[in-house]
Amino acid sequence: MDWITDIQKAINYIENNLLENINVDDISKYIYISSDHFQRMFNMVVGFSVSEYIKNRKLSLAAQELYLKKSKVIDVALKYGYDTHESFTKAFLRFHNVTPSDVRKSRRNIKYFFPLSIQINIKGGFIMSKKVIPSLGKFMDGMNGENYEFCGAMAQLMATLDEKDYDYWFFTCITGDTFTQVYSKDNQKNFTCLSSAVFGKEYLDKVFKACGYDYEYADNRQFFSNKEKYIAKIIEWINKGIPVVVKDNSYSWFSLAVGYEENGDILKLNLWDGKIENYTFNITENTNYGLIFTGEKKTNPDLGETYRAAIYDIPNLITKKATADACFGKEAFVEWANGLTDGRYDNIPEDKLDIGNVHSNNLINFGTNGCMKKFIKRVSDLNPDMKELINSLYGISAETDEIFHFLAGKGGFEYNGETMKKREENELLSGRIKENLAYCDKILALFESKN
Repeated sequence: MDWITDIQKAINYIENNLLENINVDDISKYIYISSDHFQRMFNMVVGFSVSEYIKNRKLSLAAQELYLKKSKVIDVALKYGYDTHESFTKAFLRFHNVTPSDVRKSRRNIKYFFPLSIQINIKGGFIMSKKVIPSLGKFMDGMNGENYEFCGAMAQLMATLDEKDYDYWFFTCITGDTFTQVYSKDNQKNFTCLSSAVFGKEYLDKVFKACGYDYEYADNRQFFSNKEKYIAKIIEWINKGIPVVVKDNSYSWFSLAVGYEENGDILKLNLWDGKIENYTFNITENTNYGLIFTGEKKTNPDLGETYRAAIYDIPNLITKKATADACFGKEAFVEWANGLTDGRYDNIPEDKLDIGNVHSNNLINFGTNGCMKKFIKRVSDLNPDMKELINSLYGISAETDEIFHFLAGKGGFEYNGETMKKREENELLSGRIKENLAYCDKILALFESKN
């Protein structure tokens, strides 16, 4: 099967030279095959022409660069081989169904086209199994303030178990996501919420205990050491109609495995917006992801008491100790504000500066947490004695809305590396962010008065 090896060599060559002006002749010469024969083989094996594959890879990477680095559209266009802003935008829109400018604000519409890995699996004379759980739809609605993927994925998982009380807002409350501002100490790490910053066994123990379920978490090393076991388990769960939560540790993103093909070698992932994407297992020991399997229902926690405990944990979240990677609550607001004015990013090249982390992502976190007003009424409905406390929390949260709208109105979602370094222009923004410290103190005083 040398022709399969040749196609894989060609794909590797393309990946190593994507930013060069390579063409079919260059690639066919590299693998010592005539251009016509190479194109026929490539199309037959891959399902795309060579030029389509290169174009799709470039547009996929361009979108990630626009979102993660907030690079200028024209710079990305030139980097990926487009001569003009217009030609790039036209191709980008046709591929992603959104403009490059839209992607700089949010990654949620990005279409991913991953590098291909060619594998031949001879399974014998039996039809290889496949199954997909009927469409579950999207598990987050950004228009309703739902931006935390772990909470959305868990809510959809619980919905398949007919657990109607455990919705998106339940999980934002139990995790503390909606009560906690988070700031990443590393401008290249994009923590969207508490879930992404402190994810681990202690965190998962808390979440599943609140639902009354057992669970199993398998990281990449566990999976790599016993791949057959975990693929069999994925198949078992999907056959029962229960999705498996998939975590990409590289970017702290979550999705749901809702189907499989090729006896589990290919997973079908349900993304936040309801789109289904194929994921081929190309596992190495350092592949950076994890799998969460829901276990048996063990207890039936009292919903009112669960909410009560989560609300009374708010002071701990506001004053939560920083980790090596992130800081939280009051300290997060201080670091966010100071980062706009103290010059810490002056010597970082723009293409190495993740603006989504530095300012825009903090603003999204802040705005999303303001949406907690939409659901905390259910806490007082279940705990009438907490009504006064909940109403006070609602009032304090409402006061912070004006700060969010001010920051958003000042181009908070359009920040770039150049803007970040204009400290004088950011003094006003920094001051408004620090106003949140007073509101944090109000909340702490409110809980102190209830003790």
